[in-house]
Amino acid sequence: MKRLSGKLTYANVMATVAVFIALGGASYAAIKLPKNSVGTEQLKKGAVTETKLSKAARDTLAGDADPQGKEDARGPEGAPGKNVGGIPLPSKATETGVFAAAGGGDTSVAGQLMTAVVQFVRPLTMPIESRNVITLKQNESSAPHCPGEGQAAPGYFCAYVAYEAGASFFGPFENPATGGNGTGVDGTSAFAKTTGTGTGALGGTWAVTAP
Repeated sequence: MKRLSGKLTYANVMATVAVFIALGGASYAAIKLPKNSVGTEQLKKGAVTETKLSKAARDTLAGDADPQGKEDARGPEGAPGKNVGGIPLPSKATETGVFAAAGGGDTSVAGQLMTAVVQFVRPLTMPIESRNVITLKQNESSAPHCPGEGQAAPGYFCAYVAYEAGASFFGPFENPATGGNGTGVDGTSAFAKTTGTGTGALGGTWAVTAP
């Protein structure tokens, strides 16, 4: 094989070059970093300056808004809500609800008392007298001034009994505030009793229309 100089041969030179190429490749592989592997912990203080950033990055840091972005328009503010509790029921307006009573339990005693209480959400401006308080039994769908469930003539209170299971009303509806018959401005109540020994229950709906 031809010598280049002294003991240095062409083969030695090529072997040496191959070693450098191999070392260079290994060195490159050692310093090649995976994507997104450099973060704030790997950067020295002051290594990144504003002049080294792209315009998009500078705009982001400066807080420049997207010129195409627009804030959604706000709709008009709604009226404040009102709590109707405590506000008197307007004249000729109707309010409805339910009532129920259950009791008994002593199987040795018949005619045990229970109470059905009605609370008006909106008070009346005046009590309703007893003659204008009508109670319809479960087999009665209507009566004068009480044309049907959920209805009452102005100035009337109508109780529509839906079921009576071993119980029935005992006396008329009363004004809880005075003990007299009729309704109060805030509601009314009525006594019921079991019709035999053991437990009993009754319930239904009511309607009241302001005078």
